[in-house]
Amino acid sequence: MSKETAIRRILPGAPIPGGEVAVEFEIHRDGAAPRVLIDGAEAHVVAASRQRVLALVPAIQGGEAQVTLSFDDDESSVIAPPRLLVGEKLTG
Repeated sequence: MSKETAIRRILPGAPIPGGEVAVEFEIHRDGAAPRVLIDGAEAHVVAASRQRVLALVPAIQGGEAQVTLSFDDDESSVIAPPRLLVGEKLTG
């Protein structure tokens, strides 16, 4: 992956498992299928554009989580500098 690749932001910053997260990155990736890992667990990609990926947060334990973005046309990956804070769904 190009050295220019960087994750710009992740929204929301505190999702819950099963919720959607948007990962925005800085380079144009035509035709490459994105892969998102959250704390090493595969996040299901529901939509992708040239600079944004929407994915579902996998069922992982709440707390700080590392987000990794990679593409099927490249063996390297990009790790988001800010960690994601995964919440826990409260039931009542």
